[in-house]
Formats: sequence, structure tokens, C-alpha cells
Amino acid sequence: MQDGPAALCLASFEKEFVMKCFPRRRVVLIAALAILFLVSLGCSQPKTTPVVQSGKTISSATKSSTPTAKEKQTANDEATYYYNACHWCLNLVGPEWSLDKICQTAVKTECRGIDLAPVEDWPAIKQAGLKVTCALPLMGDKAPFEIGFCSPDPAVRAFVSKQIKDMVDQASTNDVPLVIVFTGMKIEGVSHEQAKTNMIADDGFPKVVKYAAALSPKVRLVLEALNTKETEDWRGHPGYYGASTNYCASIVRAVNDKLTDELPERNFGLVFDFYHMQLMAQETDEQILDLIEAHGYLVDYVHVAGAYPPGHAIPNRSELHRDGQLIDHGEVLAALAAKRSAAGLTEPIPVLLEYIPHDLDNVEQGIKKAILECEKFRSHTAGVGKR
Repeated sequence: MQDGPAALCLASFEKEFVMKCFPRRRVVLIAALAILFLVSLGCSQPKTTPVVQSGKTISSATKSSTPTAKEKQTANDEATYYYNACHWCLNLVGPEWSLDKICQTAVKTECRGIDLAPVEDWPAIKQAGLKVTCALPLMGDKAPFEIGFCSPDPAVRAFVSKQIKDMVDQASTNDVPLVIVFTGMKIEGVSHEQAKTNMIADDGFPKVVKYAAALSPKVRLVLEALNTKETEDWRGHPGYYGASTNYCASIVRAVNDKLTDELPERNFGLVFDFYHMQLMAQETDEQILDLIEAHGYLVDYVHVAGAYPPGHAIPNRSELHRDGQLIDHGEVLAALAAKRSAAGLTEPIPVLLEYIPHDLDNVEQGIKKAILECEKFRSHTAGVGKR
């Protein structure tokens, strides 16, 4: 089709010709010529390419030339980490923190998703354009970390297995790639060594790891170490078997070794929760950088929260950016990135902002600052953390 003056001449000729041939259809003709004229104008306008962003189609002419932090995370091949808000932490802030408000806050702070939310909340989270990366198995009237394969009781073991499988099924159906598992709390008469033997037995972790690997899409299980030092609710878990990261890593290794001939790739990994690890550093003589050097290639999920000295005005498990913070999140995340890179692992790791907001008037700002603290890993050298 021609455009500009040539199109107008063509329209004039068509009008004269058709009016002579079809005098009774003048009304219809006028409408047709009007459409032709508008089309000819459209041909002379610059074309724009539709761009899909956050589930909406927008024009490249109106798209900002400066990518947002979320776009950089998604598009950059070197996006080693991405950040998710934590449902249960924000839910503790107050009754006004509804699921809708949590989703809005995650979007505003450019988190990629919301983790550890109840299954019934997953559709709303996804509808908000967010992802769910990790889930927790339900253990009846117990917290997920209270009971586990540490128990020698067949009935308890069968229950734990069923509950993990049920959550793995939900996760696979809803494209949630990770499910956290736990060692369980101490049982009278069961030592740490016996508890480990119970956990790596065929009807323990190996059974559910194989089950999760056989699904399509598969789900990876990740074991988390928790601190036993803090006694306040939500901040510590006295009596938990897996307080030592080395202990948890030995369980993961034993299970993976047992399944080497049955699974084409590892399907059991670690959660590195730097908050729990820092609090246990003196108790277990395990330093975060040493743990990264020893087990970093097994890490599939990272949790962050503020760790502060005893007597500090800011409570433990609060914001990351306060003065007195004991963890250099940029340093430890850089060390983990270097360790994984050396092992040939390139897939980005989700970082869960699993802290309880202390400054209730600036929750959104606290999340943004937490991400900035973590992003400082980019300024560290690749060799950081090696000793």
C-alpha cells in the first residue's frame, strides 16, 4: 500500500470511479473512504514492537530505556542471585498485612517471588506476577521442624514420609522447585549419630528424595540447619538435631552417595541460612566462610536475616542493614558465588529475605535495603572467602 500524497490521490480516483458506477451506495462509500484515509495515515507512522513485560504487553515506544532491578535479575546471565520476600515474616508484622499487601510490597520492592506461603495462597501470589520458589511440608499440629526421620518409630517415619510427599506433589503441580526438610527435634535416648543413621536409612530421606526426583517437573529437597542458641519464638529452635551445618551436610552427602546409581543428578541439597549459621558459629566452631568452602557446591537455597551481638538494641532476625550487623552479606554471597562457579554451577540461587521487620513504619524500605546489602557481593573479588 502507498502512503502520503500518493494515497490521497488514489482515494480521490476511487471515489470518482465508484460514485459513477454505484450511485446508490454513496453512504457506504463515504465510510469506506474514511477507513482508507486513516489506514494511509497509519502507514506513515513509525512502527513499534510489542514487548512483553510482567505479564502485560506494552509498546517499545513507551518502555523505559532504563531496566529495573527486577529486569536486570531476569535478563542478566550473571544474575547469580534473585530475591524473594518471606510470607510468614511479613505476616507477623500485624493483622493489616494481608496477602494482598504482602504481594503489593513484594512487587514494589522488585522481589521475584514470595516463599514459605500456604498452598492456598499460591494462586494469588502467581496472579500478582510473582513466583513461589520454596514450600514447607505440613506436620499436623507440629511445626515442620519438630518431627522428622530422626525418629526410629515406624509410625512417625511413615507420617513424615507421607507429609513430605504430599507437599512435593503440590509443589510439582504448581511448578515450585524446592521443598525444605528438617532433621527434627531431639528424642530422649537417640543420639546425634543414631538420628543420622535413622535419617539416611532407605525409608528416610532417600525414599522421599527419589520420589521427588521422579515427578515431572521434579522437585528438589533441601535440608536446613537451625540455631539452638536463641530461645525466643521464631528466632531459635533449642533441641534441634541439625544445629551444625557440617552435620546437615554429612546427611545430604550420605543420601546423595546412596542414590548415585539411581538418580542421574543430585536431588538433595542444603539451605544456607546465614543467620542461623552465624549464631551457631561459636557453639559449633563453624565459620560461615569455612562452611562455604566445604559445602558451597551443595547449596540450592539461601536465607538471610540480621544477626546482632548480645544486648544489642536491635533483636536478632531483624533487618540486615542496621549498625552492629555481624554478617557481611556481600562477602559471604560473593564467596558462595565463587565456590559454585568453580564447581561449574551457573543456575541462579534464590535468596529468601527471611527476617522479621523491626522497623514497622518502614517495612518496604527495609526490604529494599536488604537487597542492596546482598547485592554488595558484586563488589567483592571472585576469590573472597578462600583461606
